Amino acid sequence: MTQITGNEAAEHVLTPEWVFDILPKRLAESNKGDFGKLLALCGSRYYSGAAALAVKGALHSGVGLVCLATTSQVATSLTGALPECTFFPLEETAEGTVSARIAERLLDRTNTGSACLMGCGLGQSADVSILVRLLLAKADCQLILDADALNIISQEPQLLTEAKHVPIITPHVGEMSRLCDSSIAQIKELPREHARAF
Repeated sequence: MTQITGNEAAEHVLTPEWVFDILPKRLAESNKGDFGKLLALCGSRYYSGAAALAVKGALHSGVGLVCLATTSQVATSLTGALPECTFFPLEETAEGTVSARIAERLLDRTNTGSACLMGCGLGQSADVSILVRLLLAKADCQLILDADALNIISQEPQLLTEAKHVPIITPHVGEMSRLCDSSIAQIKELPREHARAF
């Protein structure tokens, strides 16, 4: 796959032609195991839809195998809606978020996949904060950070510099505002400059 780095990445404009050009061609004899394994640490009692959308997005983008790591309650509620997905049900806190008591099991699971998406609908409980910090420091796969993972990191952005591997972050303008400690208006006015500076 073509990789874009540095200034080239900052200046590159995404077009459908560019995307289709860099996507690897799929051979007729390939199978789902050939196209990556994503662990999606997403969802909580009141945000199961965020987990469902994240998993569906990953599957539509072409990920071969997606496993949703979420609370048992969320996993049960989404089983019928996500037939292509496997589930890693986890213990939950009284607040309905994933419990930090499963930290080591979760870390072991991240190290068996290609990537781990973390944050969509996860909540911002103390337990979730512990898990975000642990995975940043110790996960041995590509981390993709969104939503609540970014909201937690925005309280201590230096956590990104302490990550075991450089994570991919996907902030919307509000999340970027919190990460940069700048106003939404400032981010909108100079989005590339803020991204480069960050």
